[in-house]
Parts: sequence; C-alpha cells; structure tokens
Amino acid sequence: MGTPSKIHVGAGNINLNPDSSPIDLGYTSEGGTLTYNAELEAISVDQVLAPVGYFIPAEECMFETILDESGASTVQYTVVGGTLTTQAADASNKGYSKLEFGGAYILTDYVFEYFAPKRNAANLYVRIRLYKVNISPNLELAYKKDGKTGWKFTCKAAADTTKDAGKQLGYYLEETADLTGTTPTLAVSSTVPADAAAAVVVSSTIVVTFNRNIHPESVIEGNFILAEADGIPVSGTVSQTDSDEVTFTPDSNMTASTVHIFAISENVRALDDYSAMADNEIINFTTA
Repeated sequence: MGTPSKIHVGAGNINLNPDSSPIDLGYTSEGGTLTYNAELEAISVDQVLAPVGYFIPAEECMFETILDESGASTVQYTVVGGTLTTQAADASNKGYSKLEFGGAYILTDYVFEYFAPKRNAANLYVRIRLYKVNISPNLELAYKKDGKTGWKFTCKAAADTTKDAGKQLGYYLEETADLTGTTPTLAVSSTVPADAAAAVVVSSTIVVTFNRNIHPESVIEGNFILAEADGIPVSGTVSQTDSDEVTFTPDSNMTASTVHIFAISENVRALDDYSAMADNEIINFTTA
C-alpha cells in the first residue's frame, strides 16, 4: 500500500441548485468537512453462528464550513422561514435589508455543490455534490471588531430515491488530470432569436447558449443587456436556465416594429477554468 497524498485546496465556492436557478452563497477560505456515517445491521441465517453480511438501515451525510461573506440575502437560507425585505434609501430613510425568521416552517430542499481549486494545480478542482439537502437552521454569525465576518454553514443530505441504490446521496469528485488537447475559447453557440431575425414576438424571451458551461457568477444583468436601436434600455431579468444557457426575460413586452440590440459581455466566464470570452457578442433583431 502506498502513502495517500494530501489534497490542499484554495478558497472554495458553494452554490445551491447549480444547474437551475443557481444561488451563490459565496466562498470559504476555511475548506470544508464532509462526513458520512452508516449504521450496520447484521444479516443472520439459522444454523450459522456468525453474521453472513450486513445491511444499512440508516445513514447520515452532512457538509460543514465557515463562509467568509455574510449578508441578509445569503443568511436567509440558513434560518427557518427567512423572509427578506429590502428598502431603498431616500431623503428620510436609510436603505436596508431585513431578514425575518422563526416559527413552524417546512424546510426547502436544494441541490448542493462545493468546489475548490487544488493548490498544486489551479485548473483541477475538488467537487462535492449532494443531490438533496436541507440547510441546518443553526446560525452562528460572529461580528468581529477586527477581521472578517464569517458564518457557519451546515447542510444535511437526504436520499434522492429517483436515483439507483448506492448513488442516492451525492458524489465526491477529485479532478486528477487536466484536459488534453486545446480547450475551445468560451463563445456563444446560438441565440433565440437569432441575429438579424425579423417578426420576433414582442413577449419573447432571449435565450443564449454557450459552447461550454458557464460560471453562475457571470449570470448578472450587466453581462446581458437589451436596448432598442436608439439606445433606450429594456429592463429584464437574467437567469441561468441550464449549465450552458442563460435566459433574458424582459420586464414587459418589447416595443413593436422596432430594431433591438442584445449585447453579451466578454466578461462572461467558463465554469471550469474561469476563462472569459474573446470579445463581446452583439445580435440585432426586429420585433413584429
């Protein structure tokens, strides 16, 4: 038997529902702890003194870490209830984010993912995914006079019974070798509507598909901008609808019979190596 090698990781990120409507909980410089415990119960057979095998009647799996960023918008996922209210500042009131919590409440299930680069190979990652977790409502948020403010994060996994037995909790993945050959530069593969499209329905969404999976941090309004040809901005919501897909949903119907310009920023990043696009992508279309 050889001596197992140590795995040193850099700052890691935690996402909830990473493949659909991702929630970025921020990063941790503390690493993390994955624990798994299974009860074993003996299988006995008449006339045989020793057990002939064991089965697992119960198991427990959880992940713990200290997140380095705190704010009402992220802390809401660690408390029971977690109703968030925001107030813009004006001449009479300061702006604030208020988090109300507590009381009887059904906890929400999430898909959990932790990923961190290996320090000896920045392009290789350690990834932990748990298919169905509840975030433990045990909040420890320490505000310090000096130093960063961190908060304890704990989630407990339950079995996803839609998956095969033995694969229902999640997985641990350690990347051991980088890609061979040339990784393509991140780029837009297609858009709906396409560039130069005509008679686009005014209630349409805009769907952008990339040639690689994209980082959830890239899915922000500043990276996906819609405007009319004369420069009038069109407000909307940006969401990641697949690992390689982003959807822009206008807040209201677009103006009819008008040329629109949709810009995709070169700041959009790939998920695996955080590389950016080579240039901005611009498409034009005309509404019906």
